Amino acid sequence: MEKFKEFSYPIPDDDFFKQAWLIGSDLGDLVYFYAEGKDGFGIYRDEAGNLYVRDGEKIADTLTDFLVKGTGIDIALTL
Repeated sequence: MEKFKEFSYPIPDDDFFKQAWLIGSDLGDLVYFYAEGKDGFGIYRDEAGNLYVRDGEKIADTLTDFLVKGTGIDIALTL
């Protein structure tokens, strides 16, 4: 059982779920969320295994900016 001890730790940042609203995933390793991050409130993305608001990369201020105006599409298409 000792070898499985690493899996008994909590999610990397339990506060993430109190600070962010998940809005999507790329079905791979990225998640998209609304949060008040290091660049202000907006849509951010981060690695699914990380889940820290402070480490997220801002994509756009609003979902409308992103989906309608194309703001942040360059960020969303890169890793």
